Order: sequence, then structure tokens, then C-alpha cells
Amino acid sequence: MSITVRIESNLDTVIAELINKKELTLEAIGLFGGIEAKVRAAVLSGDLRRSVEHHVDLPKSKVDIGCNKELAPYAPFVELGTSKMEAQPFLAPALQENTQKLKQIAMSIYEGG
Repeated sequence: MSITVRIESNLDTVIAELINKKELTLEAIGLFGGIEAKVRAAVLSGDLRRSVEHHVDLPKSKVDIGCNKELAPYAPFVELGTSKMEAQPFLAPALQENTQKLKQIAMSIYEGG
């Protein structure tokens, strides 16, 4: 009597799923952070709000949230202030004040199957 044992690896599938979830998580954080920043942005013409965007860098496992320099070249001065104008931060607080929500977003994506 012979016994045959067959072992299959699902490692490639698992890795692909983790990469997919990482990308979904970074995109969701970018969207959430961008919306929060837009809500918090000072409004004069609306260009500052329209300039907020995000870019996912999957190989580096990061998402950048910032302003399009062509639409709102003055964004850093609004965020950080100048010697003549007080800061009106909108980018940093959008993320700093929502760390729990960002964590919940990530957890829901990874636990969501």
C-alpha cells in the first residue's frame, strides 16, 4: 500500500492578496486624508481646495497627500504661515487629528476578507 501526499503552496495567492490590500489601504487613506484636508483648507477662490491631491507609491508603501503647485503655489504659506501671515494648517491636522479613523480604515480593509 502506498500513500501519496500532495502539498500545494498558496503563498503566491496570499502575497498577491496582501499587496492588493496594501494598495487599497493606501488609496483609502489618500482619499480620506485628501477630503479632510479639503474641508479644512482656507477658502478664498477655492483653488487651494481644488489643489489637494494624493499619490500612492506602492513600492515604497506610502501615500503622499499635498497640493498641486500649479493650482495653488501658495499652499505652503497657508499651511505654515509667513512673517506677515499666521499659519492656517489644513494638511497636517487632516491626518494628525484622524489617526484612529485611519487605523480603522486600514483594519477594515485587512479584516474585510
